Amino acid sequence: TSLGLKYRPHLVAAVMGHASARRLPRRNRASAATCDLLRESLRDQPAIRPLTDTPGGERGGFYAYVFEYRGAELGGPDTAAFVEAVQAAGVPLYRDQYHGALLHQTPLFRDLDRRELGGVHYDPTRPWEENLSRQRLPVTEDLVERLVRMPPELRAVPKRYLRRWAGAIDRVLQTTTAGARDGVDPRLQATR
Repeated sequence: TSLGLKYRPHLVAAVMGHASARRLPRRNRASAATCDLLRESLRDQPAIRPLTDTPGGERGGFYAYVFEYRGAELGGPDTAAFVEAVQAAGVPLYRDQYHGALLHQTPLFRDLDRRELGGVHYDPTRPWEENLSRQRLPVTEDLVERLVRMPPELRAVPKRYLRRWAGAIDRVLQTTTAGARDGVDPRLQATR
């Protein structure tokens, strides 16, 4: 096709990947333990909603510790201000990588004239304007604005730092989120 990347590795990369795959279960267990520690450390904070595993599912890819910040719903600052306050407390917290860059909003689907690429990257039976993505995904677009993440490779961070970071996040939430411990909106409590 004329779209997409070629993911066929060369021989050396394949051999290196095969050798690395033996370490993957151990790395995943360490990453799962780190995620569990952070989740447990922040579980009593109503402004934080950790992403949970699907029942019967098993986590297999750990790119970051991601959680949903819901403090603005409790009278706290918006996500950007929350992240800034947590970073000022020395915690490596960032907006989620998809903030402002959801796939359906990218120029490839929104603006690019795919007719010039050749192949069948559009529906030639429909008018061209109908091939361009003007769709809104309001739930996804809303959620991605509340997702925040800590960096990948947290499994290498000593547990004492993870606990300090969780404590710093909790302190920021206590000072910035009205009603974070009491008077919690029952809709928020019901989803925890």
